[in-house]
Amino acid sequence: MAYFQLLLAIKNFHAIIKDIAFKIILAEENMQQHAFDQDNVGTSKFYMFRCVITMAHADNIITPEEREYVDNLIKKLPFTQEQVQRLLADLEEPQNIGELLPYINEPKYRGQIVYFARLLAYRDGNLHPSEQELLDKMHLEVTKNLDMEAIQKDVHDYVTTEMIKHEVAMDAKRPDKGLSGLLDTFMLWCGIDLMD
Repeated sequence: MAYFQLLLAIKNFHAIIKDIAFKIILAEENMQQHAFDQDNVGTSKFYMFRCVITMAHADNIITPEEREYVDNLIKKLPFTQEQVQRLLADLEEPQNIGELLPYINEPKYRGQIVYFARLLAYRDGNLHPSEQELLDKMHLEVTKNLDMEAIQKDVHDYVTTEMIKHEVAMDAKRPDKGLSGLLDTFMLWCGIDLMD
């Protein structure tokens, strides 16, 4: 019976993890969409894109695809004329990412730097080792002040809460009488959860 309960717990845990993964994917899509919202391009957002442009210089070759990517960003976002001039100048003259990062104070934009830089790095279909090195540096800079223990605790607490909610919801829906209840109990004993 303990084996049966363990299998059931693993199956429930798997379902919860799938649900959490789905929620994370939706949250990431929201983050990506938010970056293109048509609100003002403030300092954090502007410097995020300046950091992204540093990726174009990583391999010392600015390809037409990379230029097109930057041009599309400029067209899609409501940059001021001064911001557009600065971005175009950054495309011509490489900047030091270490000098740009301190201006990105909003976590949502710090978190998106690596995502957009990776898109730019792969734009020409080739990830040069120096581009990977810059991506690694960006990732390190963006995550260096994070309290990983607090994040792990938050994730653990969230997963635990979601597991309990899921178990309660499944138990409430589970048939407990008649032939349906008997069939459900038997299938669970066989390791098959009909409620999944």
